Amino acid sequence: MQILTPAPPSSSASSTLRLPASIASAAWLLGALMVFTRQCDFAGIADASWAVFFLGGLYLGRSRVFALFMLLAVLVDYVATQRLGVSSYCLSPAYVFLLPAYGTLWWGGRWLARRWSPARPLRTLALTAASLAIAVSICFVISNASFYWLAARSSPPTLAGWRENFTDWYGYFLAVPFAYVSAVLAVRALSLKVRSGLIGRKAQAHAAPLGPG
Repeated sequence: MQILTPAPPSSSASSTLRLPASIASAAWLLGALMVFTRQCDFAGIADASWAVFFLGGLYLGRSRVFALFMLLAVLVDYVATQRLGVSSYCLSPAYVFLLPAYGTLWWGGRWLARRWSPARPLRTLALTAASLAIAVSICFVISNASFYWLAARSSPPTLAGWRENFTDWYGYFLAVPFAYVSAVLAVRALSLKVRSGLIGRKAQAHAAPLGPG
């Protein structure tokens, strides 16, 4: 199913919500965002990986692209921890659970892409918020629970301890993807609005009379 074909703009609102037509450009931009922010939480820059996987499902969709992004995430982690001296605290037997966790985010983006309607911006934005919240929540349950119970970073792990850990971190891991996704959509809408304005002015210039009016 082709999910990236943009609908023809019928208004300024619909034109700013169009999905990108170029899979390659979206893939490069999202990949760069993950490379430059992953493993940066300790440096004060929030990791954009969760937002990248959700946006990847929205903009890219294809399963083989998801596999490439998973490989990219693993490669970044390997280079950072084994070559650049970044702490390997987050690497544990629970690491394998990132596959279903990130898969949930990608699926959430794909679900949204099938219902994306530039002609109905309010509905589309509401679905974006709902699908992102659900996908991030499931991803957090998978990643947080697997890390707490399998990583042996607290001893002994208890249900009460996990519940406390969950509530301590859930808000942060929900807010960061929302911030990144909102920023990407805002930049996308602004760029389309600016481009539409430039095209409109150019068309008017070509249509203007050549002689004195």
